[in-house]
Amino acid sequence: MNTNENWRDEHDRKYQQWESDKAVISDKIRTFYALVAEKYHGVYPGPVLAQQYFRMLWLGEYLRQKYNWHHQFHEISPQMALKYALLKQYGEKFTDIDALTQEEMSLALTDYWSEFMADKTWKSKRYAIEKALDSLDFWSPGFSSAA
Repeated sequence: MNTNENWRDEHDRKYQQWESDKAVISDKIRTFYALVAEKYHGVYPGPVLAQQYFRMLWLGEYLRQKYNWHHQFHEISPQMALKYALLKQYGEKFTDIDALTQEEMSLALTDYWSEFMADKTWKSKRYAIEKALDSLDFWSPGFSSAA
């Protein structure tokens, strides 16, 4: 097999993986859109907060799957996975995780963000997630048109 055939096979494999990942996560994308709308009581908070929370939900999903927390803790949500990650990392230093702002929580999860972004097995999923953010920049179901 020559170099062009190797490249073509690798490209085809990556494309098929991307298509597969896109199909697998499409339902979660809709669910996470709804969770963003729920968090902000149906009023679109603007792209920065909406996108940040959407990405945080995906980080929680990544952690659930990577560490098998969805098996260890039946039905653990991405939001709960984020809180559990903070407790594992910082222990009793966080007395009230629920009091953290979204920005503070995201910052406290920096090590997990780095791990998520470096994970090659999630590369095509991250691409699909980022593409899904394009829709979140505009009005979407679950949000009223008020900004």
